Amino acid sequence: MADFEVHIDLGGRTRPVGLAKTNRNRGTETILFEYDDALPKDSDRSSLEPEAVTY
Repeated sequence: MADFEVHIDLGGRTRPVGLAKTNRNRGTETILFEYDDALPKDSDRSSLEPEAVTY
């Protein structure tokens, strides 16, 4: 399993978005994404999924 930190640059400021975790099992790869805990408090937050609603 490998973990990747995901960041975004908004207005020249780099912000953490979350953590992508990959797992390979029997020839199949899955990816789990967890949003950063601070993201809901960020006034410039946005979703990686265009159809998802952010709170």
